[in-house]
Amino acid sequence: MAHRLRPATWTALISHLRSLGYDDAVIEAAGLARRSSRGTLIDQFRDRVILAIRGEHGTIAGFIGRAHPAARDGVPKYLNSPETAAFTKGDLLFGLHEARGPLASGAVPVLTEGPFDAIAVTAADPVRYAGSAPCGTALTSRQAAALSRAVDLSRARVLVALDGDGPGRDAVIKAHGVLLSVTRNASAVILPAGRDPAEILQADGPAVLSNLLHHRAEPLARIVIDAHLDRWAGQLKHAEGQLNAMRSAAAFIASALPPETSRQILQITGGDYLKTLDESLHPIASPEVPAMAQTLPPDAICQIMRVADRLSSDCSEVTAEVANAITKSAERPKRGASHGLFDGRNRSALAFDGVGPSRLAAVGFPAPPSPPQARRQASTPTPRERSSRRWTAIPPLTIRRTR
Repeated sequence: MAHRLRPATWTALISHLRSLGYDDAVIEAAGLARRSSRGTLIDQFRDRVILAIRGEHGTIAGFIGRAHPAARDGVPKYLNSPETAAFTKGDLLFGLHEARGPLASGAVPVLTEGPFDAIAVTAADPVRYAGSAPCGTALTSRQAAALSRAVDLSRARVLVALDGDGPGRDAVIKAHGVLLSVTRNASAVILPAGRDPAEILQADGPAVLSNLLHHRAEPLARIVIDAHLDRWAGQLKHAEGQLNAMRSAAAFIASALPPETSRQILQITGGDYLKTLDESLHPIASPEVPAMAQTLPPDAICQIMRVADRLSSDCSEVTAEVANAITKSAERPKRGASHGLFDGRNRSALAFDGVGPSRLAAVGFPAPPSPPQARRQASTPTPRERSSRRWTAIPPLTIRRTR
């Protein structure tokens, strides 16, 4: 990909374009210049390396410029063309047009954070990988759709390669939700913290970067479910925390399933809740689970297996909880408090006396745990609230499982 370094003067590009016969109105409309506070025309990209961003048909839609490495603090690392009739940054992926040839030959599309990272990925192994990048924004559904038009995602996988720091990991998780609209076969590489593909290529060479992309890739769905379970880390020492984490993860998995899969599972269960634990908190085998498992997409199966592994549980138990989460989201409000506390799993009213293991098994799908400070600042519960909270006022238990 060709690039040019624009000098640090204020009108170098403007002067060059004027010498080619372009008038100021055209230069400004193209997003290559802007008005200063004095009203004079100055370069939009000053002292930057400029890269062209092409549309799906190859025409140049806009530009992105990277600041000089010695730029002063506060200067944006990347600067896009302002949005014009031809350029909307949320619509385009940098490098996607140039990647069409390698993608057609079987290269894996790799989404990176910045344009130089995309170039580095392609340069590291142009036969195996083709890099592209959002234009200075988080991945959008329109960009994902553009990727799906460039490569058959029903057969090709997508690889997301981002920095291993907090923001990079957050970006990977957000990309999962966007990519679900076009593919369920996405992988991710979490690079060493503080290092991006461009830095790895420059410091360690193409072989190291290619090996990282090849050997450190894991299903994106697994990374996302790990992040979800990590929110429960402080409660996983106790049985109720593990159960709540399982049901929270199951609800998350259920929410990402294709609508047709959810409908098939509801048909298999008849819209009824599945009982997953007995009085001693031992898993109960549900005969519906094998049929449900056959309807699940591979990424959901990967997540169920990961939840079971992290919580030392059974895949059938997690699958049943996913089905119960689907049922819960599909059902209408049940009877009022006059009928007692409703247990959706055995469809009976429960008494408040004799709290034991079976009460723990009846806990509904929980919300994510709130921070300790937020819990301390919660308002004093009413008598009715104190009564209902007796379900969770249970001493820590150790889950006993049969294999």
